[in-house]
Amino acid sequence: MIKRKKKRCLGCNTDQFLYGHQLCNRCYSKKKREEKKLKPPKKKAPLKKVSDKQKEKNEEYKAVRLEFLLEKDHCEVAGEGCLAPYPIINPTEVLTVHHKAGRSGTFLTDKRYFLACCIVCHRKIEEFPKWAKDNGYSIPRLNNN
Repeated sequence: MIKRKKKRCLGCNTDQFLYGHQLCNRCYSKKKREEKKLKPPKKKAPLKKVSDKQKEKNEEYKAVRLEFLLEKDHCEVAGEGCLAPYPIINPTEVLTVHHKAGRSGTFLTDKRYFLACCIVCHRKIEEFPKWAKDNGYSIPRLNNN
């Protein structure tokens, strides 16, 4: 077996086993730490919260949603505790859009699956899915349900 020879370290000027740049382990580690301190940390670009494609879909949805709500003047569910069972002046302040088939894919902007309802009725639809399906306020997205 070949034995490794000690050589003179350029950092501390002692006979040591050399590693990188003709420095011993201690001097080499010290040099690396100093180099790290001098380098500014790399700034990573922040991740986008919403992709460009989804931004376009959301803009289209906003326009379709506003148009839909302006056509309606009362809550279409009108359940117990409803905030807008009768016609109201400004539906965009009181009514929300419930997506009967969810918001995925083309269902996001398809008015056939929209339902204008107040926040109380919307919460009831979300909390009681069986009741909502029985009354036609929610429909399954998949054919096998």
